[in-house]
Amino acid sequence: MTEATDFVAGKIAQRYAHPGRHAYLYLFQVRPDADFTPLVPGEESVIAAWVDEGEGLTQVSPSDAIERCRVTYEIGLQHKRPKGSHERRLQMARCVLFSTVQPDENSVQVKLVSRSLVFSPARGDREAHEVWRRGGEGWYSEYQPD
Repeated sequence: MTEATDFVAGKIAQRYAHPGRHAYLYLFQVRPDADFTPLVPGEESVIAAWVDEGEGLTQVSPSDAIERCRVTYEIGLQHKRPKGSHERRLQMARCVLFSTVQPDENSVQVKLVSRSLVFSPARGDREAHEVWRRGGEGWYSEYQPD
């Protein structure tokens, strides 16, 4: 990893650190050559991981995040008709995978895939591509339409 890709990864984590989040979130920075197909990534592809299970986004070990994500997935499937707020949070849980690549000294490319743990692939899956550029005072995100 480079200083630029680490900076961009930190900014992406900040973007997902919403104090008012209602759903659980599992955020994984994966290697650029990682397979984005699995709902939960394999540990060998994860560089860094963050989890928000109602207490705010916290960086945790990749193995811990993967295990917690799998448990939430299993529990969420069991509660297709949620009765309380905790079950609704489990049902709305998301798993987000992203990679960062620095093709040259002035840009960082990001691929991001966000999926619902319970409803994927039918609803709520999103894929985004973003380019960060070196600017006068640091790095900034440049919109990239698909």
